[in-house]
Amino acid sequence: MAGYGPIPAATARELAAEATWRRILTDPVDGQPVAVSHRRFPAPGLSRLLHTRDRTCRFPGCRKPARFCDLNHVRPYTDGGPTTAGNLLALCRRHHRAKHDGG
Repeated sequence: MAGYGPIPAATARELAAEATWRRILTDPVDGQPVAVSHRRFPAPGLSRLLHTRDRTCRFPGCRKPARFCDLNHVRPYTDGGPTTAGNLLALCRRHHRAKHDGG
């Protein structure tokens, strides 16, 4: 762990379960970062929790299974919305886009 050193695998798994993930692409030859995403991704455990909790797209009347849905911030991440169970919900791609495109 940066600034601390090696940590036990169990500790790393515990930290990763509650983490917010950012995708970083690195050059396979020298390991240098090539691109860093601006999107935030919930940890795998949080994703499983949300897909289980929501079961279907949260848009009224939509029955698309949550496991095929996007996880959307209720309060946008860019406005300080946290990547937590209380601020995320499952929306199918159609309703997710409608939310952001205003229609």
